[in-house]
Amino acid sequence: MDPQRFDSLAKRLGSRLTRRDALRAGAGVALGAVALSKIVPSRAQDPETTAKDRFISIRTYPYTGPISAAEAGLQELVSVMEQQAGFISIDFVDGTDAIHVVANFLDRSTAVAAAEQEDAWIEEYAQAILSGDPDIHSGDVFLRSELHAGCACTTGEDDACHSSRLVCCGTSAQDGGPGICLTTQTTCPATEGTPVAAVPTEAPTAEPEESACTSEGCACISGTDGACDEGLCCTGADLPGDEGTCTWDCGEGGCTSEGCDCDSRIEGSCDDGLSCCDVSDSGGAGSCQLVCG
Repeated sequence: MDPQRFDSLAKRLGSRLTRRDALRAGAGVALGAVALSKIVPSRAQDPETTAKDRFISIRTYPYTGPISAAEAGLQELVSVMEQQAGFISIDFVDGTDAIHVVANFLDRSTAVAAAEQEDAWIEEYAQAILSGDPDIHSGDVFLRSELHAGCACTTGEDDACHSSRLVCCGTSAQDGGPGICLTTQTTCPATEGTPVAAVPTEAPTAEPEESACTSEGCACISGTDGACDEGLCCTGADLPGDEGTCTWDCGEGGCTSEGCDCDSRIEGSCDDGLSCCDVSDSGGAGSCQLVCG
């Protein structure tokens, strides 16, 4: 802001504002400045500005016309703003009976300078769309996400978005074509010509039940019918119901007490006083019992 303009503003504000307050107010006025006669190059950014700094202004204009007409009429303004120093982004938001213009610049100086170009262009070409004095809110950004979702990328490239938290969603059906970085929690929208087909969720496949191991070396429960294959004994268990191992050794050293597996063809399969009661029609495999049923 030039000194003459600042002094004029300060006189209007009177003693209610300090010079610092007036400077802040002056920046707001500059963002809604009267149009210049022509578009001129904007000023350089503040010397202390860093690449991560941001300054945002939100200008609200009353508007009751069709948004399609506003979109067509303001398209060139986007190009004008993209040519300004410090430009980051500009969005035109459809508000109820209003258009909100959200401009994101590197710092206050570039935002103010660009707003002057914006005013000049609106005065020349878009008075029927953005008329009157806008309601303005602006300020420095003090906290923001640096994930960079929404940035451009190229599909098919490794680490196209330079973050494990982003995925490159294509904006066309072309392999290796342009895309937009979106968060991994976001489902990539369908692109033109490649509708996203609904993929039914498959029901989990039930794992087949493993057949009980009853051959030599398998674990078994003493006293259980069919715990081991015919001719094998469940040995190594102290009492019926304990875990043992299926072996061919059904003699001395094996389980020969009541409830133990036995082979009626082998003498001494059961303790004295017990009988090896057959559990099959062919004879052989049985169980040591006091009385065969």
